Amino acid sequence: MSLTKGRELDSWQVVLARLRRTETTWRGNPLSKVDHETYTEAILLCALVLNDLSNQYEGCGTKRSHVLWAHNCAHTDVAELASFLPDAIVAFRLCSADTGLPQYASYETFKQSLCKKHPRVGILLAPVAEAIQLFASDPTPARFYPVYQFLSFLTHLSLRDINMSKELEVEYKKNEDLIRQHHLPGWFIDQMNHIMVDWLKDLDMKSVDFIPKHGPGAVAEFDKDKSLYSKYSVLSTDALIDYVFLKHAGTHAQTFVPFRGVVPTTRRSKIVFVPKSMKTFRVISKEPATLMYYQQGVWSIIRKYVRQHPYLKDRIDFNDQDCQRDYALEASRTREHATVDLSAASDSVSWDLVKRVFRGTTLYPFLTALRSTSTELPSGEIVSMAKFAPMGSALCFPIESLIFACISECTVRYCSAVTGNSVTGYRVYGDDIIIPDHCLYDLRVNLQWCGFRINESKTYGGTNRFRESCGCDAYDGVDVSPVRISRNFVAGRIHVLSSNIFQSTIDLANHAYSRKYLLLRRYLVDKLINGNNYLPLFSEDDSHGLISPMPDNYRAERIWSSELRSSTRDYDYQVWYIKVAYPRSVQGLLGPVHYDRHRKMFIESSSTVPAHADYVRYFEWLRLTSDRDGDLFDPTHRVEVSVGSAGDTLSRQWIGDPL
Repeated sequence: MSLTKGRELDSWQVVLARLRRTETTWRGNPLSKVDHETYTEAILLCALVLNDLSNQYEGCGTKRSHVLWAHNCAHTDVAELASFLPDAIVAFRLCSADTGLPQYASYETFKQSLCKKHPRVGILLAPVAEAIQLFASDPTPARFYPVYQFLSFLTHLSLRDINMSKELEVEYKKNEDLIRQHHLPGWFIDQMNHIMVDWLKDLDMKSVDFIPKHGPGAVAEFDKDKSLYSKYSVLSTDALIDYVFLKHAGTHAQTFVPFRGVVPTTRRSKIVFVPKSMKTFRVISKEPATLMYYQQGVWSIIRKYVRQHPYLKDRIDFNDQDCQRDYALEASRTREHATVDLSAASDSVSWDLVKRVFRGTTLYPFLTALRSTSTELPSGEIVSMAKFAPMGSALCFPIESLIFACISECTVRYCSAVTGNSVTGYRVYGDDIIIPDHCLYDLRVNLQWCGFRINESKTYGGTNRFRESCGCDAYDGVDVSPVRISRNFVAGRIHVLSSNIFQSTIDLANHAYSRKYLLLRRYLVDKLINGNNYLPLFSEDDSHGLISPMPDNYRAERIWSSELRSSTRDYDYQVWYIKVAYPRSVQGLLGPVHYDRHRKMFIESSSTVPAHADYVRYFEWLRLTSDRDGDLFDPTHRVEVSVGSAGDTLSRQWIGDPL
C-alpha cells in the first residue's frame, strides 16, 4: 500500500477513535461495549462508502461532510436511526413512471415527508441532499443508485446485546391469537384444495428419494450442541409417526435410523429471537430432533417432485432464485408484473389452512405427523401453536411456497375468466411472489382471505419503476442491489472461532471491489491482514478468498509442490479456511466420550469405542452416497463424516496455486 493511501486509512482510524469516545444509546440506554464498538465501526464503514460514492457520482458530499455525518450519526439514538433508514428507503422507492418524475419533486419535499416522524432527517440525509435533488430532476438508475446505496448499507447491521424478548413474546402471542380468530372462506379454500390435489396427484411418498437427515442448526433437545452424534442419540418415534410411515410410506420409521434412542419423542419446539437488523428480530423455531430429521426427508421429496412437475417447475424453483430475480428486473422495465411482500408470512400460515388445502393429498398425513403442536418461549412459557410451522421447520419454506403458488393460481384463473384472456406468468419462491400487475388487486384480496397481511410499503406494481424479489433490487430494468453490511459483522480482531466473521469480511471486501469502493476495500483488507494471524488467499476471482488483479500472495506461507510442478502451478499455499470443529466431549448413549485427535476416533472415558458412534458415522456415509450412480468413482469424490460438533473454526490448509 502506498504511503498516501496508508495515511488516508490512518486519518479514518482517528475518526473511528473519536466515534468510540461518543456515548451511543438504544432508547436512551447505553449500548454494551461490544455493541458500541460494532455500531461505531459500522458507521465508519458507511462513511467510507460515502467517500467512495463521491468519487463516482455527483452530489455525495465531501470528506468533511462524511466525517461530520459520522459524528452526528453516533450521537443519534440507535433506535431512531434503525427506524429512519427503512422509512427513508420506502419513501425513496416511490417513483412514478407516468410523469417521469419521482413522487417527491425535490429534496425539500422528500425531507418534509419524513420530518414529522424523524426530526433529525436533515442531519441524517445531509451528505446526499444534493444527490436526492439531482435524482428528483433526472430519475435515472444512475441517479437512483448512490442515494439508495447510502440508505441501505446499514440496514442489515445486527446488535447482539439488545434484549427485546418481552416485547417479542407479546407480539408472538398476539399473532397466534389473530390466527385463531381468522375465519377462512370455505368456497375459496375448496377451490385451493381442488388445485392442490391436482398438483400433487402423482406425489409418491413411498419413493426411494425419501432420505431423512439432520439439519445444520440447533434442535429443541440441546441449547448449543449441534453434533450429529447428539442428534442421533435422541432420535425416537411415537405412535403417530409409526402409523403414518407404515400406512403411507410402506415401511417402518425405524428403517431410517441407525439405532433407536431412549429419549421419548416430543412435539414441543423452542422459539429463539435472532437479530435481523438494528430494530427487528426473526422468529426461529428449534424443532425436536426427530421431527426435523423426518421433515428433511419429506422436503427432499417435495423439492424433486416440483422440479420435475410439468406445470409447477415453471412457477416454483426451489434450487435457483435467478429466474425470480430475472422476472423482477424485467418487471421493473416493463411494469407488466408486480412484486409482493408479506408481513410475517411464515408465522401467518395457519394449521387450519394447511389441513384444508392439503386434505386428500399423499402429503397431508406426513404434515400431520411431523408438526410441533406447542412451543416454549424464551421466558419458559408454553404456547400451543395455531400456525403450521415457523421458520426453523424444514417444511415451513416448501409448504408456504405451495400455499402462495396455489393462491396465485386461483388469482390468475379468476383474472383469465374475467378478461377472457389466458393469464399466466407468476413466480413464487417462499413468500416472494411475482404476479401480472393487473392481478395485484385480486391477489391482495385472496391473500387477506387466507389470513395473510400484505406489506403495502414494500409491494410494488403499477407505474412504479422499482421492483424487489429474492435479493434483487431493480429500478427501471437495472439491477441496483446495494452492498449491505453483513448481519455477522462484529467489531474487533478476528480470532480462531470467528469463521463466520472472517468469511463475511472477505465477502464484503469482494463486493466493495466489484463496485469500485476502493477505500472501503482497503480498510477491510487492512483489517484482515495487519495484526491478524489468519491471512486470506488472493485470487483473480472470488473462488479462493479476496479478489485481486495481481494475486501474488507474497504474505502467505508456501512450499514447493513437486507433484504439481508446471509453469503455472509450482507452489502450494498454506491459508486459513473454515472447518468443522470437533468437540472435546460428546455425551453419548454409553456415557461421556471424547475425540482422540491422534487416533482420529471417538473414545469412551474407559478407552473403549462406543458402538453407536460408528453406527452414526457409517449410517451417514450411506446416506451421503445414496444418490451415486455406477460403481466407479473418482478418488476426489471422497466422503468424510464428522459426528462431532457442527461449530465452525478457522484451520490451516494447503491448496494449489490459484493463478
